[in-house]
Amino acid sequence: MRKIRACEGRDGESVEKCERSVQEHQLVGFLPFQYANAHHWYGDYLSMQGRHDEALAEAKRALELDPLNLMISTWVGLRYYTARDFTRAIEQNRNSIELDPNFAAAHLLLGEDYVQAAMRNEGVSELKRAASLSGDSPLYTAQVAIALAAAGRNGEALRSAQELQAMSKKRLRVTLRHGPDILRTEQE
Repeated sequence: MRKIRACEGRDGESVEKCERSVQEHQLVGFLPFQYANAHHWYGDYLSMQGRHDEALAEAKRALELDPLNLMISTWVGLRYYTARDFTRAIEQNRNSIELDPNFAAAHLLLGEDYVQAAMRNEGVSELKRAASLSGDSPLYTAQVAIALAAAGRNGEALRSAQELQAMSKKRLRVTLRHGPDILRTEQE
């Protein structure tokens, strides 16, 4: 990391904090004010730093700039989730689902919100819907298995885990072509 002149003369940890602060300030100075994704990505960065209030403010700003962007709408819910405000996370992800009832990621996050809010059966239902909408993605199926176990539905959780094992044994071959059949997957 290059030394920043304003931070010289400080000791150890305070130098690192000072340099991070200056670099972050420089980053914010370059943040395009009307570009929703920049606020969205910066919010992700702030959330990873544990600065949840600031992360949420950036996510909300992104949503103001692009109110129909499903990913940003869902990520506002995720910012509430990481701040452990599950009531608002549920509300936000329900709003995202109102925009598009078939958006799997919003159902996934809503299901996880329910599980964390101790509404485990509702969480399982949402996660199953998300898995179905995703084409039974292994990631989504794994979340269903975890929620089933959290709900004490161990037999169903075991069956879901076995589904995952069966999925892992199937190999997919991806064929790239030109024309109308651009991408095709086949199980071997």
